[in-house]
Amino acid sequence: MKKPAIILTLLFLCSFVAGCGISIIPRPLSPTDRVNLSDRSITKEDNSLSMSVRVQDTAVGGYDLATPLTSFYVDLLNKGRKSITFPLTSFVLVDDQGSAHKAVSPSDVTNLLSFEIDFLQPFPFVSFLDVAQQESQRAASGMASERPYVGHGLELKSAGTPFPESAISPGARGSGVVFFEIDLSRHKTVQFQVSNPVDNAVSIFPFAIE
Repeated sequence: MKKPAIILTLLFLCSFVAGCGISIIPRPLSPTDRVNLSDRSITKEDNSLSMSVRVQDTAVGGYDLATPLTSFYVDLLNKGRKSITFPLTSFVLVDDQGSAHKAVSPSDVTNLLSFEIDFLQPFPFVSFLDVAQQESQRAASGMASERPYVGHGLELKSAGTPFPESAISPGARGSGVVFFEIDLSRHKTVQFQVSNPVDNAVSIFPFAIE
């Protein structure tokens, strides 16, 4: 087997292993919180906001990186009368040891991953970010593409788009992923916390890892 083929095989095996072995279980704190069993998301709602959170990817990049990355998908509906903005500092992930993990900026995610996969990525990294969630499924179907590691032929998906830091107008939605440097397989529980910039109230979305 040629060296490039060996490298690609090893990367695919790492991707498969990284995506298996743990289950994410929503553990809402309030009886009014809703759980969607199909995507394992938790939804909290009040008069001004409706927000859903779920674990999106426990191994961003599809294989073992020097810096483990986990992403959460956030979907928010502004039910209020004023625009609202959630900067990256609004999101914090607290693990079962009490450590608070700050959200990683999309540019830092790009730098972390592009450093690891530079030899596989001949196109701008945004192509990889947009299709990272689909890599294992695409690879499993066979590397038919002449350029298998740029997401050739795949549709761009909103699941790979970072959560917007721009203002969300009344009646509008804001959705996207938030990244953290953490390996969930090393923890039993995590709490995704969101600080509302209007009243500083903190919404907590707990998840168990089994």
